[in-house]
Amino acid sequence: MAIFVPTHEFRYYGGLRYTLCLLDKYLQEVKKVQEQGVDLLLVKSKADAADVLNHQAATLLAIEEGGAIDGSLEALRCLYELGVRAMTLTWSNRNDIADGVNEEGSGGGLTVFGRKVVAEMNKLGMLVDVSHIAPAGFWDVIEASSKPIIATHSNAKALCGHPRNLDDKQILAINENDGFIGITFAGQFLNEDYHDACIDSVYRHIDYMLNLMGNDDHLGFGSDFDGISHPPYNIFGVQSYSLD
Repeated sequence: MAIFVPTHEFRYYGGLRYTLCLLDKYLQEVKKVQEQGVDLLLVKSKADAADVLNHQAATLLAIEEGGAIDGSLEALRCLYELGVRAMTLTWSNRNDIADGVNEEGSGGGLTVFGRKVVAEMNKLGMLVDVSHIAPAGFWDVIEASSKPIIATHSNAKALCGHPRNLDDKQILAINENDGFIGITFAGQFLNEDYHDACIDSVYRHIDYMLNLMGNDDHLGFGSDFDGISHPPYNIFGVQSYSLD
């Protein structure tokens, strides 16, 4: 479950307030579901992740947009204590951590503060998510992070040239970093013409990345069902694809 913070919220140092409002809503909903008798696990550790199949449902809390911390490592640490276990460093625009893909022409990578954020996330045990970050920032993270990184919702640029997708070198770098890539179902990241995106498009990206990496240890689904405007025409939810 990701808390998405719009650019206009953190531009005026409202990112943390906005994040806390959504975090409160999330925690209240979790409590309500648990009180209804659902065995819902909040994943906060590797041990929790290994125990997921022993529960009815599980949720791992993430933040999409590093502007959520309003330039404060103290805020980052507090969000970790509240259960956040992953953070996308940027959305597609620039923040005080790095440039997003919409700023690619500037060539900007991690800022000095951004390097401090990566180091603190490594120290805390919070996953560093590089989806949305500009290429220069991606390579800065690869160099700066002492822990595996993730790209929660990105596809193969070789198959679809959208700037949000990963090129072969980036895919291989995440593979070598022992990280994780989640295939997203956003139509514009699957096909050059999103109208043609279908479940076969998803399989095509999976097959390409598996062959490129030479293993299936670092690839999964990062559907982004709640954040995409153009899903594949024949995918309606998790019921539309098989995990067999």
